Amino acid sequence: MTTNTFSIGVRILSPPSSAADKRRRLRMFRAMGAAVVAIILLIVVIGVYVSSSGGRCLAPSGICTSTPTRRQVFILRHCVRSTTTVVKYGVPHVTNASAYTNISLPPWGVPVEWCTPGGLALLEGTGAYLVSSGAVPAHTSLSVVSDTVQRDVDSANALMRGMRRSEPVILDAQLFDTLKKPDVGTPLCNSTETSADRARAARQRMLDTPFPADFNHSTSLLERLIGVGSAGPFAPMGPPTLTSDGKLTGAIGPLKLFAQNLFYSFASNVPYAWQPSSTSSSGGSTTCVRFRR
Repeated sequence: MTTNTFSIGVRILSPPSSAADKRRRLRMFRAMGAAVVAIILLIVVIGVYVSSSGGRCLAPSGICTSTPTRRQVFILRHCVRSTTTVVKYGVPHVTNASAYTNISLPPWGVPVEWCTPGGLALLEGTGAYLVSSGAVPAHTSLSVVSDTVQRDVDSANALMRGMRRSEPVILDAQLFDTLKKPDVGTPLCNSTETSADRARAARQRMLDTPFPADFNHSTSLLERLIGVGSAGPFAPMGPPTLTSDGKLTGAIGPLKLFAQNLFYSFASNVPYAWQPSSTSSSGGSTTCVRFRR
């Protein structure tokens, strides 16, 4: 066996014995060369096709995957909602919002801090726009995650209706507030911040950030809209001051609540201290706001 193997090797390496053998070997080498070139060209063509079609190759293996998907995230706050009827940190022991005004509170028609019908309509319109504008293609995969608070769940469902999608909304309270105890389970994180830390940070923010408008002028304008209630005018309540645990007190409490009443009622088309009026011009309709006072 050793002799036969050696003999075959010698024959392959030995010079050809005739011109016919030379021609035969030349044709064989040319065929092999052509095959190698064809394989290389095929690999190049496939690579160009994958690249032009949006594929990607994983280095260093060079393995090409399917077309990568576009991923995007939209973060939205909840709907326009009704407000609470409680004023925090206003006149001591006076928490009912009706005591700070001489007009009725907005007739929301829904429970406290729930989405108003107008607020849900706005979110449905937002969902429809996301589809019509191409921001969310109609047939793309979609996941919607919400907190477990009622207004957040209603907001998510309204957005889905606007997009004409039927995927279930995923409820995950821990995703939105890692410190607050969720309805089910425990918080993901533990706060190391104390009330003194919060108060110190709040005082620094008040020093660093000026008010966007004159405070007394703002409260005066608000009184022109909502009047003065049994709690008295805003001026004696004083400018915003901080409690020992960093909470704002003074006229800022009712100012915040009634500013929300004005803004949310207007967005929801709920008549309040303002009333809508329409005038026609060249066949069109123009909506304006006319304040009562």
